[in-house]
Amino acid sequence: MVLLHGVTDAGTAWPDLVSHWQERWDIHSPDLRGHGRSPRFAEDQLDAAPDVMLDDVLAVLEHIGEPVALIGHSLGGFLALRAALARPRYIAALVLEDPARPSGSTPDPQFVAANEALLDSMVDPGTQIERMLRETPWTRTEVEAWAACKPLVDRRYIARGPVPG
Repeated sequence: MVLLHGVTDAGTAWPDLVSHWQERWDIHSPDLRGHGRSPRFAEDQLDAAPDVMLDDVLAVLEHIGEPVALIGHSLGGFLALRAALARPRYIAALVLEDPARPSGSTPDPQFVAANEALLDSMVDPGTQIERMLRETPWTRTEVEAWAACKPLVDRRYIARGPVPG
């Protein structure tokens, strides 16, 4: 099973899923480029970020070398779909949770502003954790993993506006 996270998250954003399925599945949950502990984008890669990220995902699939259940959320869903189209031989099952949809070649200023505001708000993660516990059905483990991802995002990627390729 390969898990691809959403924008501003990281491979560690799936603790409950991993805990539930780890006995039955070999789980891979990479940090997408610019997220978590992955490499940051080189300046000349930022304009081609979706293609760079897709190449990274394809490298993971090729390294595994056999068909996987590919699960993607938001940005990860968009990349999972592109990976399945590019390398169908590596896909046994595809699950897309609220996949991001291409919006053209121009960043959506509202999307950029909302993500920058979210990342800025994580200066006080305790407040955000308590808000998420009130507003979502997520477990504390999930919310704390979500919050821990936010300081690890390449802000240059967010500021440029994640534009699907």
